[in-house]
Amino acid sequence: MKNLLTPLLLFLCSVNFAQTNNNVDTYKLNQDFGKIIQDLSDNYIYLEDKKTDFDCVKKNYSNVIFRVKTNQERVLFFEYLLNEFYDNNLILNTTTKSSFRLKSPFYVKLKDGKFYIENIWYSQIKDFGKNIIGAQVLNFNSKEFNEVIDNFPTQCVNKKLPEVREWIANKIISGRLNESRILTLKLADDRKISLNVDKIKIKENKKLLSVYKTNGIAVIKINNSLGNNN
Repeated sequence: MKNLLTPLLLFLCSVNFAQTNNNVDTYKLNQDFGKIIQDLSDNYIYLEDKKTDFDCVKKNYSNVIFRVKTNQERVLFFEYLLNEFYDNNLILNTTTKSSFRLKSPFYVKLKDGKFYIENIWYSQIKDFGKNIIGAQVLNFNSKEFNEVIDNFPTQCVNKKLPEVREWIANKIISGRLNESRILTLKLADDRKISLNVDKIKIKENKKLLSVYKTNGIAVIKINNSLGNNN
């Protein structure tokens, strides 16, 4: 079990930043942990469909509670726990500088052990003229993409399963809030390019609905509201 816990412990020990004096109440954290485990057990309707070892989640995460010392570590602790279920509907209402974003401008698909860009969020991107549909993702921040997936901080789900691996791949491209996202892509014509995902401009839609006319046709567009609890 020591080997299983090492990646989680290493990360929890490395993210103190300026919050080292913001101490966490271990007793309260343990109560919150018990509550989220109970809620998942009682209310998460996809629990039986997931390929996650729930007993592993309960055991492994309970064993590192005493290591959680700051509020940032506390948030990451629960983020990592929820990531074990590879479900974007399971999210917290708070984030830290090291949290993963909820969305990406691309969607990548697993095929024969490799990842390819299958879709681009054109409706939410400003002036993106690159033709990268079908491009293979080779590297993420100069590291081999499959290696980055293997190192993703989950402990109790089989990363070799296609549905899990594909979810993790897209989570990685969504990226952490405090880290860059530079992809090395191999295009359909075998050319290799570097793409800085953070330089892609996302449209800011303050309204949930947009209405406009184009070529005499009225268009009603439902805008993204992911993360907007209002």
